[in-house]
Amino acid sequence: LGHTRAELAAWATARKLAWIEDESNADRRLRRNALRHDISPRLAEHFPGYPQTLSRSARHCAEAGELLRELAVLDGLPDDPHKGLRLFALAALSPPRARNLLRQFLLSAGLLAPSEARLEAFRLALASPRSDARSALLHQGVVVLRQGDRVVVAPQVQAFRRTWRGENALALPHGDLVFDTTPGQGLRAEFAHQGCTVVPCPRGARLVLASGQPGRPVRELLRQHGVPVWARDAWPVLQGEAGLLAVPGLGVAPEARTRGEAPGYVLRWVPAPTTGPSYAGSKASR
Repeated sequence: LGHTRAELAAWATARKLAWIEDESNADRRLRRNALRHDISPRLAEHFPGYPQTLSRSARHCAEAGELLRELAVLDGLPDDPHKGLRLFALAALSPPRARNLLRQFLLSAGLLAPSEARLEAFRLALASPRSDARSALLHQGVVVLRQGDRVVVAPQVQAFRRTWRGENALALPHGDLVFDTTPGQGLRAEFAHQGCTVVPCPRGARLVLASGQPGRPVRELLRQHGVPVWARDAWPVLQGEAGLLAVPGLGVAPEARTRGEAPGYVLRWVPAPTTGPSYAGSKASR
């Protein structure tokens, strides 16, 4: 406000104003009150102008923060964190500027900046030629990792298991699995009454796309359709008693497909927004 508490109290008293005291402000067990009642008066005895000095320092820190943000924009900070941070922009910078760019990227994604040591560990890990999409760095419940030529922030994959009993959609930790009713296409309607389960795509899962052909690795099919590694870990599949029945965006096992113009279900995966390049437009999510 630009005025001390004593000045404000004197101003209000002179005008015969009444106010309500917050009793918690007198509780010295709270750090802010200990600072206000015990430490600040002693500082004022030896440094009368310290409040103005602190205020000036705070303004300078705020200006420095704005300048660091502007520098990060010049160094390649994306206007939208969902686009991801280009690795070549990070690799071309000196360590201090690279750390600043990475810090500003995480802040723009709504995260708190990591400690200096952790930020440097992130920079080294992301810049390493051995780092790949599986080298995920955990930070505040999300993962920071390389995806192609970008650094992205993605949700930490949560395990789930849901039973489908004919609902139009199932809400899952990382998006919604939608069951579109379509005559002559997709999963036979009878499976809606068999208590099929929805789980994340298991490693090693295979899907037969055509009768008489061997099953193909689901994760490899998702990769070919442009789905990143972290999204493959959360990709749902529908399982029945006999095994894998359907994978949204890829297809339905031949023995589970509807026939003729009989009603069927086409599975569609609608991923939740993430702070990285969207894969919602990939062929597998259509």
